[in-house]
Amino acid sequence: MHRLRAGLEAFTGGAWSRPEAVLRRLWDQRPDLPVLLTNCRLVHARTGRFLACPDGWMPTMGAALQVHSRQYHQGIDDRGGDRWAATVEKDSVLVAVGARVLGVTPWTLHTRPQSFLARVDELIALGPASPMPDVRVLERPG
Repeated sequence: MHRLRAGLEAFTGGAWSRPEAVLRRLWDQRPDLPVLLTNCRLVHARTGRFLACPDGWMPTMGAALQVHSRQYHQGIDDRGGDRWAATVEKDSVLVAVGARVLGVTPWTLHTRPQSFLARVDELIALGPASPMPDVRVLERPG
């Protein structure tokens, strides 16, 4: 019952997968970390163009966290494109508007969480992106 409750809490908190739920749990165990929005929709602030829906977004840092899973993103999409390549290359959309992006694999989250958190600490030590990226967070419907 505890696992079911934890899974439902992670989902209602924005996690769409088990690795994202692990990310959320790790984050929430560290109250010193900045606010993390999970799976929020980011648009270009001036044009309104959709940019990305990162697994995690730190609005005060102008930084995204992306959980990259080969298993989930492997194969060919409906248009004949490589899903893994598209997943990795999507990070550049955020970088192009000035955001920082920190990638992590499910394996690291599960087996070496302290390694991931050390990279988060290094990113935070850099301070907020400067200038801050030109993005706006869309509110979730409902």
